[in-house]
Amino acid sequence: THGGSKRELSHCIAVRTPHTKKSSRAFGSRDTLAPPARPEEWLVSREQLGERLGGLADKLSSEQLLKNQGIGNEIGFYIFAYDAAFEPLVSGYLPRLKEQLKTRGLTALEFDLYQLILDILKERSLLEKSFVLEAQKGSEGLFEALKKIIRAEKVLEHITQRLSNPHYLVFITGVGAAYPLI
Repeated sequence: THGGSKRELSHCIAVRTPHTKKSSRAFGSRDTLAPPARPEEWLVSREQLGERLGGLADKLSSEQLLKNQGIGNEIGFYIFAYDAAFEPLVSGYLPRLKEQLKTRGLTALEFDLYQLILDILKERSLLEKSFVLEAQKGSEGLFEALKKIIRAEKVLEHITQRLSNPHYLVFITGVGAAYPLI
């Protein structure tokens, strides 16, 4: 939520994977391709969202993003923030966007942060126990228990393990659903 508003924001982050290893701190830096600085500007109408989605392939295949030209000239990234109410629309658009990028010679790989949390819990045989804990202690109790297990470093480790082949664009989705754990 933002500024006391009950409207939630979701995010889809596209990150260009470098040909050389660089620091992951670029995930938090700003780029000239980033959306408006004020979150209330991300809360747009369905029609405006459609226009923004329609322009994504151009932004993600831009020379500025692909050549890491921006503030700091680090790993190029673009954050596409939107009202959580539009999640089904944005999620439904991703396959089309990936196809558009493919026709431009770009390969995109998607990582859903929420699904990665579930995968980590499954690997540690904690998924079913988490459901029981949530039923007994509520969401806050579950959050307190999981925040020690689900750390950003662990999720990043899962992502980098799956990047054995060089993929050009990485989509990080499920950001809103994974909050506040990561």
